[in-house]
Amino acid sequence: MNRTAAVAFFVVSVSGPCLAERWKAHDEFISFETPEGGQFAIEKSKLKFRLASWRSNDGETQITIDALPQPASFKPDLDRMVYLLGRGGRKAEKLPTRKIGGHELWVVKTSSSKLIEYRVSVFHHDWVHRMKISGPSTAETEKFAKRLLESIEIKEGEWEPLADKPEKVRD
Repeated sequence: MNRTAAVAFFVVSVSGPCLAERWKAHDEFISFETPEGGQFAIEKSKLKFRLASWRSNDGETQITIDALPQPASFKPDLDRMVYLLGRGGRKAEKLPTRKIGGHELWVVKTSSSKLIEYRVSVFHHDWVHRMKISGPSTAETEKFAKRLLESIEIKEGEWEPLADKPEKVRD
C-alpha cells in the first residue's frame, strides 16, 4: 500500500499543476479550469480591468485574465500582435486559431531562454478578453499551459458586457 501511495505522489509531482474547478467570468463570457487548490493562490489586483489572477506558490508561474474595452475603430491584427510581442529578443509564434462558441480564439506564444508566455485574445463587439499564462521555460510549464488552453470555453452566441464600467464586470 505504501508503494502505491509513493507512485501516485511521484506521478502528480512530475506532471506539474493539475486543473481543478471551472472559473467563470462574472459576465459568463469566458471560463476555464483553474489550477488545483494549494498549488496556486488567487492574487488581488488593483488593475481596473483585471478579472482574476493566480500565482503559483513558488512565484514563477502566473495566470491573468482581463476584459478590456476597445475603441470602435480598433481593428484586431494577429500578425501585428505577433510582431509586437516578439520584440525585445523573444521568439513569438502564432498558434492555430480556434473557434469556440462562434468566437475566434487567438493564441500567441512567446519564449526566451528563461520564460514562456501564452497570450490568448478573444475580440467581440468593442471588447477583448485577454488571458496570459507565463512561467519558466520548461516542459512542465508548456504542458500546464496547453492543458489550461484546452479547457477554455466561450459563451455561445451574442454577448453584451454587463456595463461600461469595469467594476461591474469584475467579481
